[in-house]
Amino acid sequence: MRISFTISLLLLFIQIGIAQRISSKPFFGLNDKNDSVQMLLPDIVSSIAWETNGNFSPDGTIFMYSTGFMWSGNSIIFMTLKNGKWSDPEIAPFSGEYADIDPIFSPDGARVYFTSRRPVNKNDPDKGDTNLWYVDVLEDNFGEPKQVSPAINNDKNQAYNSVTKNGTIYFHSRDSISTDIYRAVLKDNNYMVVKLDSTINTINNEAEPYISPNEDYMIFASNRPDGFGGIDLYISFNNNGEWTTPTNLGNKINSMNDDFAPCLSSGLLKFTSGRMILPWSSFNKKNFKSLKAKMNSADNQTSNIWYTNFDLSKYENQ
Repeated sequence: MRISFTISLLLLFIQIGIAQRISSKPFFGLNDKNDSVQMLLPDIVSSIAWETNGNFSPDGTIFMYSTGFMWSGNSIIFMTLKNGKWSDPEIAPFSGEYADIDPIFSPDGARVYFTSRRPVNKNDPDKGDTNLWYVDVLEDNFGEPKQVSPAINNDKNQAYNSVTKNGTIYFHSRDSISTDIYRAVLKDNNYMVVKLDSTINTINNEAEPYISPNEDYMIFASNRPDGFGGIDLYISFNNNGEWTTPTNLGNKINSMNDDFAPCLSSGLLKFTSGRMILPWSSFNKKNFKSLKAKMNSADNQTSNIWYTNFDLSKYENQ
């Protein structure tokens, strides 16, 4: 009895500690104009596993991300702000059975788009490829998953769909040669899918596009040779229907590691990175306790969610 009471008290203290570490404001109170690049909520959101695709609802009261080890058991997680308190992270009710990643809200917050390996029909065999899906956001829950469109989903791998105010979808698709970015426009209840031209798509990989609600700029990931690491983030502006030459977001945002999965909300840029707060040291590698502690921390060089307040005007005239 005493042991049970002690454990319950310890769990209560842990929950209180977590609550105190998260601001009671929308967007976790992070949109404070601090432009340093920081790991998002270490040991609450960012953990020893892989966390990617962190996104807020437009009003900043729902936060969603995906976690797992690469595609192994990947699930979509959500947290909500109610009565001035953020809930603990939970697996979204529509996730957990299949491998799901890339949650992103529509500009009006009415839908969450995501990437999944689930079959179109539950009795169909799992084909192993990824397709684009969405759920409706209800008052206190989420709707049933629906595939975006057979015109977009095919036998290639489609992923990372981002949506404009008028319903145009940007996503990437991979074939046997490379990964490229596509645009799907809804017309007469059908999507017309077009691959973006060579200003955006090159012989390298271009992927994970975040499209602004007004379709006036796009941030995406690429392994172009002018980057600072394996994968960098780039921005391009829509000039009367023509995309400008992409600009690297620079070494303050990009690192020597992979930086990808961008999303911008309320001036807050969230992205995924393999960088570290404190790099591995010779002591970490030679002392077992230190090595184990480092490996079991969020700062272990797995992919985590990072954020910075983003000044779009710095790139508009480049």
